[in-house]
Amino acid sequence: MRIVFIILSIFLFLVPAQAHSQDGVETPDYWIERLPSPDAVVLDAHGIAAFNGMVVSRVDQTADVAGVPDEISGDKLRAWLNHDPIPDLTSAKRYDARGRRIGRAFLNGISSNMNTGAVADRNPARFGVILERGDVRGFPTDGPILRKPGHVSFDTVQYSSIYPGTPVALLHVSKDKEWGFFQTPLIRGWIRLDKAAFGKRTDLAPISGVPLVITGSHVNVFADAAFGRPLASMPMGSALAVTNESGAAWEVRFPARGTDGGLVWATAYVDKKADARRGFVPYTARNVINQAFKMMGEPYGWGGMGGRRDCSEFLMDAFATVGVRLPRNSQQQLLAGAVRPGGGAAFTNDSLMDALAHARPGVAFLATSGHIMLYLGEVDGRPYVIHQAHGYTAKNRKHIVDRVAVSPLGWGKKTDRPGVWPLLQRVKTVTEPSLSVDYKVAAGL
Repeated sequence: MRIVFIILSIFLFLVPAQAHSQDGVETPDYWIERLPSPDAVVLDAHGIAAFNGMVVSRVDQTADVAGVPDEISGDKLRAWLNHDPIPDLTSAKRYDARGRRIGRAFLNGISSNMNTGAVADRNPARFGVILERGDVRGFPTDGPILRKPGHVSFDTVQYSSIYPGTPVALLHVSKDKEWGFFQTPLIRGWIRLDKAAFGKRTDLAPISGVPLVITGSHVNVFADAAFGRPLASMPMGSALAVTNESGAAWEVRFPARGTDGGLVWATAYVDKKADARRGFVPYTARNVINQAFKMMGEPYGWGGMGGRRDCSEFLMDAFATVGVRLPRNSQQQLLAGAVRPGGGAAFTNDSLMDALAHARPGVAFLATSGHIMLYLGEVDGRPYVIHQAHGYTAKNRKHIVDRVAVSPLGWGKKTDRPGVWPLLQRVKTVTEPSLSVDYKVAAGL
């Protein structure tokens, strides 16, 4: 009886503390209300433009597509095509979608289709716009290359997904003429040629006036004002040029293929009841947190497979609503902005907590070597994040999440309660998408 009383006492002592620390953490208001200045503007329009320009200059894969040169040198194009080398099967096994070992013949076929022998000393660029959602691939193939049999959700060939209206520059064509090697605003890679229509460089002119910004997780664009014929589901952060307004709809400019096969711009419609707005959302912690939580619980998708998001696309889309253009993958994002490095492989416990003490919750993110998370703040001395996550390993057990989740972070492989992600020892940077210099002085404003 004494033992039962002791256990019951411990239970009653622990439960209120746990409930207090977790109650409401999966709602945006919980975190916003803890901030001293949730509506303080991180960067204004001039600062955001300066930040976006800094990202393009700092991250090689990103580009202002309209500014791509008319010709690309052969040496540069070959280096870009071989950025990710064909896997070496002598040092690592690779598998197809059925779990079978990939052989040299399959990889030789991919290498041949890359058509690198056709690269000239000078290679003209063609300019176009994406017409429908597609995949950006590391090689010109739909076939997956998996590190483990059955791991079809982690295709190493999958780079990203791309959506209608995205400007692209075609740099090279595969031997089978079905794939193009493109420069997109965020990454270079292979995209099926039928996903794009081509025109002139001037067709890529930036949106004039105030754009329509998609602020919901995804919003449909329709071919008709009655909203009966959907054209595309556009992701959060997409910006569309508004050409007119009716009582119920925004009329927007949308890419299409003309009768001659070239690029034309058609009129499409977005319901005014949809989660979209004219102009970017002000860049504040409140707004970034609210946008991130709109994706709460959504399923995980490596490299944007199936139109879903991975950890870096989750951040990229949330910040795009405020006009901030982050790079596409986590290793590029951890360098985008004001960075507090770990001083080596990772932070110590003390140095990390010091970095977080100077970080802005709702703005800063934490990055490991392969994962990135939006920092929300601390509860009872424990950092919390919201992230698009596959899962984590604790106490030699794999915990699968595969969704956007709010998670407390712990130190070391052992955790003091279920649900604590043991990631703090792997954090390499605390990054804030802002400018580390006075941009107004630098820009002469």
